[in-house]
Amino acid sequence: MSTKKVRRGAASNLPAFAYVERIGTAVTNALLAQAETYNDSWDKAKEGKFGFSDLMKTWAVTLDSYYDVLLEASRGPAYQTKPPVIFFNCIVGPGKKTTMPTTFDVMVDLDCPEPVSVEATPTPLSASTQAVLQ
Repeated sequence: MSTKKVRRGAASNLPAFAYVERIGTAVTNALLAQAETYNDSWDKAKEGKFGFSDLMKTWAVTLDSYYDVLLEASRGPAYQTKPPVIFFNCIVGPGKKTTMPTTFDVMVDLDCPEPVSVEATPTPLSASTQAVLQ
């Protein structure tokens, strides 16, 4: 088996980049939701049809959006947005013409920067995993 280095973009090496990116995405989504709600409400207000229910809808969308921002900020930089396990769906059984592959290749996005000296190495499927798949 060969060893492959996992390549990441230059920005992903910055400390807490993923954390700042998650918060930035949450803020952007909140501002877009708020602007969309205000834009819809503006037409009703100009027509004189803006009522209490419209006000409550606008308030609820704004509150919900900023709650998402606070939730994301409270998770901190160590929060994992995806499970640290990589799952491969492979069905091999009687009557199938395919054979059990010895390796699966996939590009892995790491949530935190690793030292340059760290190399990602593939691991073989264990005998117990192969027995379960047969």
